[in-house]
Amino acid sequence: MIRRLVNYGYFIFLLSLIVGQLARIHLFNEAVYTYPYEIASFLLCISLVIRHKLKPFINHKDLTRPWILFFIYLLFSLFVSLFRYSAGENIIAGLYFARFVFYGLFIVYVLYDLCTTNRLKHIKEILALTIGLIIASSFLQFSLYPNIGNIAYLGWDPHINRVVGAFLDPPITVSLYFLIAYIVWHTHNQAGKYKGLCTIALVLLAMMITLTYSRGGFLALGVIVLIISFQTKAFQWLLLVIMMCGIVLVLLSNSLESTNLLRTTSIASRFADYKLAYLIARDHMFTGIGYNHIRAEKTHYETAVTVVPFNPSHSGGSFHSSFVIVAVTGGIIGLILFLSALVKTAVMVPKVWPLIVFLSVISIFDNVLLHPLVLSLLPISAAFSYRARTRL
Repeated sequence: MIRRLVNYGYFIFLLSLIVGQLARIHLFNEAVYTYPYEIASFLLCISLVIRHKLKPFINHKDLTRPWILFFIYLLFSLFVSLFRYSAGENIIAGLYFARFVFYGLFIVYVLYDLCTTNRLKHIKEILALTIGLIIASSFLQFSLYPNIGNIAYLGWDPHINRVVGAFLDPPITVSLYFLIAYIVWHTHNQAGKYKGLCTIALVLLAMMITLTYSRGGFLALGVIVLIISFQTKAFQWLLLVIMMCGIVLVLLSNSLESTNLLRTTSIASRFADYKLAYLIARDHMFTGIGYNHIRAEKTHYETAVTVVPFNPSHSGGSFHSSFVIVAVTGGIIGLILFLSALVKTAVMVPKVWPLIVFLSVISIFDNVLLHPLVLSLLPISAAFSYRARTRL
């Protein structure tokens, strides 16, 4: 019964990823949002907790202990900050924290389930369908709806002539494409008669990654290639990447600001974002303002007149960098614990280091590591480094 419930949970969850961030659900007439994939991931996680109980934590104490310590400290930081904010602001902050903890549990239980059972064999068809539909919908968006500026009133940035698919944000989009490519790559040699389809999927994903025009994504890929080149001493790959970067820079850059790889407006906005982060955090450098009171703090610095009782921006409760978010909300201590947990995970689970490196590098410039969509797909991608026997 539970096994069947878990399988259904995976099916619903994977299908919900297709709609991405298109179906944003607004709750309580406040700055509280959720998405279909979050509801599906919650149901899946509940079924996995029922099935596995505390086994993931008991069997992998060394791996989970740094993250447990990090979340305990975030809870302490949030508790200390409660007395500086209103009840409504504390409720919203508590919801942010609860969601963050949930995704920590989701990653642990999904990764444990996929690595200790033959679950991948049961979800291979629905996973292949999900990947295919994500690729198809992304090309449809780029071909038929290249200008998403008319949804700016919903808080999304007005990107033009960039592949964003159903995810609406280039850094998130390129990260999800990388996670998907990681899945396809690890099944490529085991794909049998579907090996050709895997090759086509990898080519299409490479094209879509390029058309996101995400400089952070390009840099993250470059760092991975650099590390692999030094590990294998195959420096011809590094030279090839440098040449490809030059070609991409020449062919893709144009006068349109959205797709100009030499654009400076986004750099200026990030510097302004980091300055605001410092202003908010300067009085609480060690313990932080609590995860996540950023939205409440930002309202003190708003100068634009709004006609709604909340900021509809998808980034109103965050900063551009995931590391800045952790530093502001958890202070220097929280950031040290976060970085320590990341490094220990990469060292203890060396097969997933490309995922950690890619997401960490791009998260210097954009909030990727803490994004629910990325955290949702991350454990599935990580599982394929161990269980690549499933054929797509």
